[in-house]
Amino acid sequence: LLLAPLSANTLAKIIAGLADNLVTSVCRAWYYPNGEKRAFFAPAMNTEMWNHPLTGEQVTRLMRIHGWVMIPPVEKMLMCGEYGMGAMAELSTIVESL
Repeated sequence: LLLAPLSANTLAKIIAGLADNLVTSVCRAWYYPNGEKRAFFAPAMNTEMWNHPLTGEQVTRLMRIHGWVMIPPVEKMLMCGEYGMGAMAELSTIVESL
């Protein structure tokens, strides 16, 4: 499973256990404790969202408790027109991580 881009909104829904759309429903059902089917995520959000303490807690929980693998965001020009951390990793980086 690959979620790219993973928004702050969808991240929060996954951590809360919500299954109110197709993506979050698949994530809710994606439970393989022995690691036979891995899950990857590539966050993409505004710098302020990325730097928010709650986002850090949610990312940590997704990795440590749920066993997901993060493909870290990068620093560049964001969709909001600001330069900063939070852009989704390049496609080549994502492919190499899988």
